Parts: sequence; C-alpha cells; structure tokens
Amino acid sequence: MLNSLKNKKAICIISHISPDADALSSMIILKEFLQNHFKIETIDLFSEGYNPTSDYYSEIVGSDTINPQIKSYETTIIVDVPNTERLGVYKNLFLSASQKVIIDHHATNNCAGDINIVEMCSSTCEIIYAILKEFKYKISKSNQGKIYAGIITDTNNFTVGNVGKRTFRIASQICENINTTLIYNHFLANTTLRQMQLISIALNNLTSFDHGQIIISHISTKDLDKYNARQDDCSVIINKLATITGNKLVCFIYPKGTELYVSMRAKDSLDVSQIAKQNGGGGHKGAAAFLSSKPLDELEKYILKRFSKILENYKTDLNPLF
Repeated sequence: MLNSLKNKKAICIISHISPDADALSSMIILKEFLQNHFKIETIDLFSEGYNPTSDYYSEIVGSDTINPQIKSYETTIIVDVPNTERLGVYKNLFLSASQKVIIDHHATNNCAGDINIVEMCSSTCEIIYAILKEFKYKISKSNQGKIYAGIITDTNNFTVGNVGKRTFRIASQICENINTTLIYNHFLANTTLRQMQLISIALNNLTSFDHGQIIISHISTKDLDKYNARQDDCSVIINKLATITGNKLVCFIYPKGTELYVSMRAKDSLDVSQIAKQNGGGGHKGAAAFLSSKPLDELEKYILKRFSKILENYKTDLNPLF
C-alpha cells in the first residue's frame, strides 16, 4: 500500500500530543525507511507537546528535528493516533492533506485515510517492524532497540494491551542484537527522585473504592512546581499505582498544558478504552487516556461513576496462575 509514496517530494509524519516512545520511535524509523527506500527528499516530523529539552526520549530522536516550520506536503502520514483530536494543533495539517495515510494499532481508531494500516497489536512499532520486513529493509541495531522500546513501553513490558504471538516473535528476533536490560531500565525501571516525590504525593491523594478494586488519584500544578518537576515526570505514576494489590481499575489525573490528562488502567477482561474514546482520547482495553478541560473534582466523580458501572457487570476472572 505504501508504494504510492514513490516519487513524492515532500511528506510529513504526525503523531499524537505529548508523544511517547512508541510514537517517536515509529516516526523516526518510518522517516529513515521512506528516505532510503523511496528516496523522498523532504520528510518533516510533528507532534504537539514534544519536549526537546527532556533527556527521556533524546536517544530515540537523536539529531532529528520535531516540529519544524510547516511547508507544503503532498502526503501526510499519522502514526499511533486513534482520532484527529489527538493531533492537537496539527489536526488541520492532516485533514487538509490531498493524500492521507494512517498507521496505528488502537482499537478505537476512527481516522479514515486514503491508506489505512491499522492492526490491533501491541504497538505501532510492531506494525512498523512488519512493514520493514515486508519491504526486506535492513533494520539497524539502533532501530531494533527503538522498536523494542516502543513495544515494552506501550505494553508495560508485555503485560497490557494487544500482546500476541507476533509481538513475542519480534522481540525474540531482535533481543539478541540489543541491550534489553538497558532499554527496560531506562524506560520502565529507573525512577528519578522527582518522580518518587510525585509518587508520594499521588499516594497521599489516593482514594480507593469497592474494597480497593477502584483506585483514583491526582497531582496538581502546585505539586509539580514544588519539586520543579515536568509533566513528563508523571507518565510513570499510573503504572506504579496499578501495582497495588487487589485493584481492577486505576485512574491517575495530572495537569498537561492547560488541561488535565486522565490516564487509566484495567485488569483482567475489563475495558477502559471506551471511556477514553467517548472523551476524544484513545488506547486499549487495559490502558487508555484522554485530555479534559473539566475541573478535577468533576472528573474524579465522572471516573468513579464510569468505573463503578464497569464493575457492576464484571465477573471475576478465575484464571489459574499456572
């Protein structure tokens, strides 16, 4: 399907607001592939909220530039984006494109494009890997590491989301060539002092319901300022809260720009993706999120009501450990 990109002079690749490892890795690898395989002269990358001063994703992005001056593009590709609202200020750049290409892994995807490569799998990086293999493109050690980073961060180390046989097959094919421990530690295991201080606040603000099956917490802009923390320091907290024994549904709310970011996790067969989709966000059954301009107390009441409704129809999954 991507063969129609041959002979294009200028295209752009856009990902979602506040890009993560999966989004950034997909953009960077796809850009390199299109430049080398299809000889496209100009490929620009865009993602609202990308922080070039953060060292968290610096090794993924390298010397590439995110959010350059907008030019005229023959084709716009969006990656890891379930709906156009998640494009933020670059929404119209996609909607006005003469050729629209979508590469995504979210079940909630509703961005109809001229070319749609949408698969329900672990990550967009898994799809990018399959595309490169289809074109028999040599995947460098660096790009193998980025693909691995995209997969483990989007699945919390293969524990949530649409993890299937292909996911593990890809991981097994690239793990011999990369330092999986180093990548895991950087993105999932290491926690900075600032992040630990924020986790402490999140625990103090935590409220549990239904005998601990529902957990809701938050931090404020004042909390971030207290420890000179950044918004991207908050991304690790939801996974920490999700480790609390007995929980089924977890929500963590924190400021992102002028809005509040609502991050959710679900266990067993429970599904939080529809909550996100109905609020302009996206994700998977077990991990989803959305941005909201509602006040914090209103958001927490809304989440509690929706979570309680989900639990009403829940039957405990009695799966044996072994």
